[in-house]
Amino acid sequence: MADESKYIICKRIDDQNRYFGLTLDELAPPLGVVVLCWFFGSPFVGMCLGAVVFFSIRQLKKGQDANWLLSLMYWHLPDFVLRGILLNKTPSSSKRHWLS
Repeated sequence: MADESKYIICKRIDDQNRYFGLTLDELAPPLGVVVLCWFFGSPFVGMCLGAVVFFSIRQLKKGQDANWLLSLMYWHLPDFVLRGILLNKTPSSSKRHWLS
């Protein structure tokens, strides 16, 4: 193999990409809270709220599957929230009856 850096071998087949050691569902909500509060001029409050959101998500995900939060959002949020971002090839959650 000439370029081994373009091949990634996961330990498990459903491993998520990690950014700064965190999965996307652990990183995006606290980062959004911090950026939003920073934009409105209160960075310290944003960092505190971001930490609370981060540890709340960690507590909710404890003992669950790696994709548990994504599945929860798929089933309980409206279709337009995740359609163009994460779930491009899945049917709408409102279409729960499958034909066999």
